[in-house]
Amino acid sequence: MPSQHQKSPQESEYVKVPNIAGLYRHSASGRYYGCKKVDGRRKERSLGTTDRKIAERRLKEWIANLGKVDTEVEKMTLKQLHQRFIAISQGKSDSTLCIVKGITREFEKWWPYGPNPEVRNIRPSHLEDHAVQGGGAFDAYAHRYAEGDAGLQKRIVGTIARLC
Repeated sequence: MPSQHQKSPQESEYVKVPNIAGLYRHSASGRYYGCKKVDGRRKERSLGTTDRKIAERRLKEWIANLGKVDTEVEKMTLKQLHQRFIAISQGKSDSTLCIVKGITREFEKWWPYGPNPEVRNIRPSHLEDHAVQGGGAFDAYAHRYAEGDAGLQKRIVGTIARLC
């Protein structure tokens, strides 16, 4: 997708649609794509059509839904979130599954803020505390993700919330 940085050859295949914020068309396939920045992160999505009017409607719906919180995930407990993360990871390689299980197990052993909080009550500061105190098993995997303990756990929570 187009960005403010220097475009790669692949990115240059996307053409901005005039007068429609966030709407792009792939020059080779003719498919439309939406692009929107949310909470400082860029979100992109295929709108699954080559028809401009349909693409405009889908873009509008997609952008409207970006800000909505899934209340089911919000009410989920930390333990349920970790179980879902493990379930989602079942198709991965054995080594990845081992890492996922190890991270969730170590995190649950460390978690000092009550036995099983709802996800909506977990704050970034809770996760940063874990990094400051030394993340146990997380330290073994931090080099792989180059984000450190808090960044890795935030990514896990964010990824699971999006997939659920």
